[in-house]
Amino acid sequence: MEFFIPAGIIIIKMKNTIKYCIIVALSVVIFEGCLDTQSVADEKSPLTMTIDSPKNGDSVVVGRNFMSYTAEDNPLGGGFSQFEVFLNGFSHKVFAVSVDSTSPKLYFDLDTSQLGKTVSIFVTAYNINGGIKTSEPVTGLKVKEDTSPPNPPDSLIAPYITPTSILLVWVDNATNETGYEVYRSAGNNTNYSLITTLPKNTISYADNNITSTITYYYKIRSINKYGFSTWSNEVGISSGGSTNPSDTPYDLAGEILGSTQLNLTWKLNTVSSLNGFEIQRMSGIATTFSPIKYLPASARSYLDQGLTASVDYSYRVVAIYSTKKTYSSSITLTTSYTDIPPPSNLTASFNATDSYISLTWANNTQQENGTYIERKDDFNDFKVIYITPSGTTSYSDSVFSQLNQNGLTYQYRVRQYTTENFFTSYSNTATAFIPFSRPIAPKNFAINEVIEGERYFLTWSYQAGAYDYFMVYVREGTGATYQEFKSTGLNYNLQGLVYGKIYGVKVRAFKNDMGGDYTTELMTPLLKPINLTATLSYFVTKPWVTLNWTNRATNADYIEIERRNVGDVNFTRLQTPIPITSIFLDSTVAIQSDYEYRIRAIRINTPPLSNSGYSNVVRIIIP
Repeated sequence: MEFFIPAGIIIIKMKNTIKYCIIVALSVVIFEGCLDTQSVADEKSPLTMTIDSPKNGDSVVVGRNFMSYTAEDNPLGGGFSQFEVFLNGFSHKVFAVSVDSTSPKLYFDLDTSQLGKTVSIFVTAYNINGGIKTSEPVTGLKVKEDTSPPNPPDSLIAPYITPTSILLVWVDNATNETGYEVYRSAGNNTNYSLITTLPKNTISYADNNITSTITYYYKIRSINKYGFSTWSNEVGISSGGSTNPSDTPYDLAGEILGSTQLNLTWKLNTVSSLNGFEIQRMSGIATTFSPIKYLPASARSYLDQGLTASVDYSYRVVAIYSTKKTYSSSITLTTSYTDIPPPSNLTASFNATDSYISLTWANNTQQENGTYIERKDDFNDFKVIYITPSGTTSYSDSVFSQLNQNGLTYQYRVRQYTTENFFTSYSNTATAFIPFSRPIAPKNFAINEVIEGERYFLTWSYQAGAYDYFMVYVREGTGATYQEFKSTGLNYNLQGLVYGKIYGVKVRAFKNDMGGDYTTELMTPLLKPINLTATLSYFVTKPWVTLNWTNRATNADYIEIERRNVGDVNFTRLQTPIPITSIFLDSTVAIQSDYEYRIRAIRINTPPLSNSGYSNVVRIIIP
């Protein structure tokens, strides 16, 4: 069967029509010089995947560049499921094939940093039955400035409506726009007028100047110095709706750090579509909160400085999402009447003879009830390791010898709890390095499945020249006996295993015949669930999604369900893992949504710990 898209952008040839929206997520690992990605024959792979344009040496522009391509599926492939575009050798974008088998428009985006340079692209096609095909790369593409009007926005919706405001959200398709123009018509869709102009890259706008009894119509367009885009789709909305905020910051807590500083901390479980945080404060006799600081989505603390002694300060944290804001509960803290100086001149030195790190510092007050010592290594953040009695100015830390962690850098900081019931500020940070004495454990140890249940490719990383060879240790289940295999490189092809059994695997380095620390022991994956399907039904007017699958891991303890909105990069675990079964009912879905699901089997309650690979990805659209 052949599909032709107008304007010559896409040509796709398919022998199999897509009947169901079942998307298979594949992870392709390329091991240069060690494992040929084509070594595992796949009779279901697509027959062809060719980029028709651009060609080698063509010019492309800063912004969005559409591609034309030809793809022909294998008769056994079940139809195409998705296409992945690679830019300069790295995954750039993934395009899913729609439920009605509409062929996706493929494109890649370039920014101004690439102006005047050359780039390369290739495309990998995936079919429903797990086959893949990668195009030949297109190279030498010369990047120039785009002098055309911007691409139009689309998918304009109003997901958040109240009696006094309407929030508009759209998809930003332009990469060379200078702004967006929002047009509105009240009562009908004929008398449009410009109500605001927004900066580039904007994807939402809240219209707070509305009347609850009127229906409003909206459309938007992007602009730049070369002209205007065409219009987005039009939406008509009546205000007066409501929303139930979710994804709210919680456990807001504060520490008093003297007369001029307060430290805030909070938690947040879900960060999907989170743009950042707004810290709001109310002080003295004020009756309303005012914003004082905007923080990135990764922030979970804020130090408020320059305050006044003996004043009440109230705080709340606002999570800012693409379509809403949510508010934490508020807390009130009172600054101290005075400051108490923190400890200073913290030093940390390694005592190689007695194998410990010696810490010393200066006390600058008699109003302290003990010093809190915090340590940070190469892999963990600062954590309190010891609280000294009052008046103490030294401490010996022997953690490295207890844990046999050679070759690490440790950082230390201290502060004191005062007789006035608040913490001082932190001292300076001191650093101590534990010198290398024998091989450390290899890093980034991973098990990559090549043939499910039978063959695995092991990889790890290590400093060049710091090893002679590696030993791989393999045992069946929780058995006491390990088989040993030698590797002179940073990988090993583990094969000849019994199908479906779990094996424990660990690695260590050898230098001058001295063995180093082992990696954490990893378990080979369980057999993954297969044949995942999703069915939509309704209970009264509420939508429900029923998942069914075939479970093959009889030695698993539970099934983990993950879901994401189509277009999002990351999946989120849907709920607490469920016992081993072959069916699950998701009642948390919403109308006018587009979801993808995947599942995997987990073994944790009965050692050894192991996960399966993920099942196929299934997609369902809720009207």
